Amino acid sequence: MREKYIKVGAVVTMLLVFIASYIFIGGDPASADVKTTLTKDAVTYNKSTQNLTITNGLENVNEVYCGVATIKKVKVSGNVVRTANVSAWSIYDYNAAAPGVAVTIDLSSISCNNDSYVILKALQKDGKYSDAFALKFEKNVSKLAPSITYAAGGPVLKVTDKSTKAELATSTLEYRLTSTNWAPLATLDLNGLTYKGASLILRSAPTSNDLTKVGASNLSTDLFYEYPTDTTYMPVYVAGKLAGKEGSVKVKAAGSVPSATFNYTTGKVTMPLNTECRFVTGTTTTPGTIGAWTDAYAGKETVIKGAGGSIPTSGYIEVRKKPTAKGPSSRSRVLPYTVCDAPLVYASSGEAMSSGVTAQGAVVTARQTADKTTGVKITYAADGKVFKVSFENGGTDLYEFRAVSPGGSVDSAKNIKVAKSTVAGSVKSGSALYVRVAADKTNGNIASDFAFAGIVS
Repeated sequence: MREKYIKVGAVVTMLLVFIASYIFIGGDPASADVKTTLTKDAVTYNKSTQNLTITNGLENVNEVYCGVATIKKVKVSGNVVRTANVSAWSIYDYNAAAPGVAVTIDLSSISCNNDSYVILKALQKDGKYSDAFALKFEKNVSKLAPSITYAAGGPVLKVTDKSTKAELATSTLEYRLTSTNWAPLATLDLNGLTYKGASLILRSAPTSNDLTKVGASNLSTDLFYEYPTDTTYMPVYVAGKLAGKEGSVKVKAAGSVPSATFNYTTGKVTMPLNTECRFVTGTTTTPGTIGAWTDAYAGKETVIKGAGGSIPTSGYIEVRKKPTAKGPSSRSRVLPYTVCDAPLVYASSGEAMSSGVTAQGAVVTARQTADKTTGVKITYAADGKVFKVSFENGGTDLYEFRAVSPGGSVDSAKNIKVAKSTVAGSVKSGSALYVRVAADKTNGNIASDFAFAGIVS
């Protein structure tokens, strides 16, 4: 491309000539075949790149002229008309044999503050100029005022036109980060930016109107090309909008995860002050029902075990610091859990264990049906005045037994943890055995309630 400059004389009053030309010329001037010279049908506007492209194959085109017009109003015989004058042309050499696109024109530097008119014409190989035509780019938002507030659901972005104070619809905006391309704002997940924080760059999106023609013979919309040098009516095609001016806002980084802890033996989770949590069924990879964030459990122990239906019996808890208007919530601490059912105990007879029945030969299982191959078999033998009790675990579940002396309490008795095979020490005659599924932090299991497992006698 090379630059040439053409000065246009001052606008003077032309009454008869102007009126006659307007009456007789009126609509679009006859133009040459699109295959030989430049018309709007050879032009494409790409809103994504903000480029105009001129197709190849225009056999009579030698150079393409492009300029941004200055629009002036002139009063003639009581009528106010608009004239388009170009003070400086950008001139592009045209190669009709170029593959696909012969000329590409970058429009991204044109101001979006007001309607802009881009004039195009061609210097033909016969030495004449083709008929000029105008592409109208309507004004776009020139000053954005983006702001972010923080709520339980995450960051909330609000973008307004700083000039009009009007809030702009998400569908009309685009965004990019420092090292990304422009994309529709509607596709952005703001929560994803809080992990490390980010600078969010915004603009009112460019649009395309497929070069829709503005109707002729209307003094309020018509343009007259380089009047008074040329009083020919110039067709105008609405191309759309160039991109608006950029604005930016900072998305703050989320804080570190809170120090919530889970006691899988007691089934209690402790959450610090200024935190909130939610309960989710399923797993972190396949979540089910997702509860609402709540701060009802902040600053205290929350009992998960035996919550009576108010809390899911399995899933996971997400705990995070509460967001404030000035900053996002922290990243979440995820605590998986399953409230285990109390184990089933079957006497040596195969019947369900009941009070007063001996523990000799009993089978304990965490399954819903008796399974002597995977449960824990209880046997014991006299050793003087006491009994030695053996627990043979044929499965993978972990159990805890307690031997309660006559008149004692299961809550104060010591645990006998059973992994694969454990032999208990002295168990007094007449002691009652109780068993529960043990807590398992690795698998998120909360210890079950105790079940009666028989009398040692």
